[in-house]
Amino acid sequence: MASPEGAAREVLVQTCRRLDRQGLAPARSGNVSMALGDRILITATGTTLGLIQPQEIAVVDRQGKILSPIPPSSELPLHLALHRLVDRGVAAVVHTHSPYATALSYVGKQLPLVSEEGLRTLQEVPVLPYRPPGSQDLAEVAQAAAAEGYRAFLLERHGVVTWGRSLAEAAYLAELVEAEARLGYLIRGWEGGLGHGGSHHP
Repeated sequence: MASPEGAAREVLVQTCRRLDRQGLAPARSGNVSMALGDRILITATGTTLGLIQPQEIAVVDRQGKILSPIPPSSELPLHLALHRLVDRGVAAVVHTHSPYATALSYVGKQLPLVSEEGLRTLQEVPVLPYRPPGSQDLAEVAQAAAAEGYRAFLLERHGVVTWGRSLAEAAYLAELVEAEARLGYLIRGWEGGLGHGGSHHP
């Protein structure tokens, strides 16, 4: 019978591979974490999500002390900041470089929510101002957005962050963000001016 950590590693691996199959983590982009008691399991630095193995997952405590022989993702500050919001129910964090949503983050427009599922589930997906990847400044603006109740947001010129009460929920939200971005692009294209989120009228 697998240990709790062994089972959690397998869940994380399967989620990473699913995100890769969905096209949300090209090349070596993207990172994923999940809480396991007082520890955080997080993808290692330089990981290709589609090829990840259970032993390629780093472990840190909630203060960021590395407890594994391999180093965690350079986005560890971002993940730790969100995992500190235990009262919000944060148990998992997904950061992707999904193509359509990431392209939109370069344009600087808020994600337009098109489908009924997107409107109902996401409600609003803001764009957070640019902060250097891996920086404490980025961690702080992301934590503030999550504390305000946003479960998904775009990082300007960087990608997508979602969090959930489970890894399955966080991954689902990441997939939904990209689906909304792709659908919006197919309807009008960013150059045509999609306006602001919350409207699904053509």
